[in-house]
Amino acid sequence: MKQQLGLLSLLLTLLTVPAVGEEEYGRGTKLMVVVEKAEVRSAANAESALATTLAARTIVIFASQHEQWIEISSPHRGWIDSQAVRSEPEWIAAYEEQHRGDKSALQLHANSGALHVKFENWRAGIDSFSKALELDPTNHELMVQRGMCHAELGANEKALADYGEALQISPDNEQTRLVRSHLWLTLNKSEEALADFNAVLSVNPKSALARQGRAMIRFLKQEYEKALEDLDALVRDDPRDASAYVGRALVLEQLGRAEQAIADNSEAIRLEPDALAARCARARLLHAAGKYEQAIADCDKAISLDPSSAHMRQVRGTCHLLLGDLPNALKDCDVALKLDPKSAALYKLRGMVHLGLDDNDRALADLNESSRLDPGNFKLDGLRWLLLKNREQK
Repeated sequence: MKQQLGLLSLLLTLLTVPAVGEEEYGRGTKLMVVVEKAEVRSAANAESALATTLAARTIVIFASQHEQWIEISSPHRGWIDSQAVRSEPEWIAAYEEQHRGDKSALQLHANSGALHVKFENWRAGIDSFSKALELDPTNHELMVQRGMCHAELGANEKALADYGEALQISPDNEQTRLVRSHLWLTLNKSEEALADFNAVLSVNPKSALARQGRAMIRFLKQEYEKALEDLDALVRDDPRDASAYVGRALVLEQLGRAEQAIADNSEAIRLEPDALAARCARARLLHAAGKYEQAIADCDKAISLDPSSAHMRQVRGTCHLLLGDLPNALKDCDVALKLDPKSAALYKLRGMVHLGLDDNDRALADLNESSRLDPGNFKLDGLRWLLLKNREQK
């Protein structure tokens, strides 16, 4: 069996295991007992041997926060059931004590480390993984897990050292490079992240995560045509990936291809009607295209999905204003300013609405506040000057 199918294959993602019996233990730790041959589907390219392993009466503990999993053989089921009422540290200590006599101390330390990760005991996790690595110094998966614990504690240099050593052992390991690229991005080191994404794609051109990451970096570098190449590939590889259409629409918008961007957002919405990002993006594009009624419909849906969105209320309020529906424009501005009371743009918009309602005093008050929040806006200063002159003439 390949090493990646061993005890601590914690980086496997998108794993589906139909199981008989399912219970909740502790703080949401889920135990799933596989008692019949399981069918495993995984976008992380799990081999068929994994299905055979999991089918042989296995308890799988899912650590949902990190999408990680560990195996524990089914004879320990009764013992694990008895630990349901224990607190987290007691549970791990009891596990260690129960298996201290096991032939494989490596299994003990690796499983203990995984449990510490589950309960976010990062320092204890480092200690357990370090003990396991003393017994198996070339286990790159354990190195990555220890690196993740270091990263959670902000010890980024130690995390990078673990990831680097793991890659020396297994240079083409996709998951390790993706984990390290995430840390590079956290550290604002986009070139280093880009190098990891390129390395993954040189081995696996179908890696969606690497393509998404590279497209994002290219977009931020304003290399829109290159970003578009990656996003075209994502759509081609998985035509039902709504997020790929949303990302491509964003790039198309920057390239001035608004109609194509609207079409991509529309396809994302067809695939996932509650896709908030697609609704928001299409609303902006429709507003810019002068299709105000359609933009309002998208804003309505977006606000129903996220009532805290001040931006969508601003877009909808602007559309109401341009359609001459001043009362509804004012309502949107009032609510949006409660959500975002430091937005110069919202005060300016409400000032324009008050101006349309011939309430020059409130219009001037809002424009003054907008100018205070955005002192370099010369167009705003000109509008305030015209209002003052108009009030003086009256």
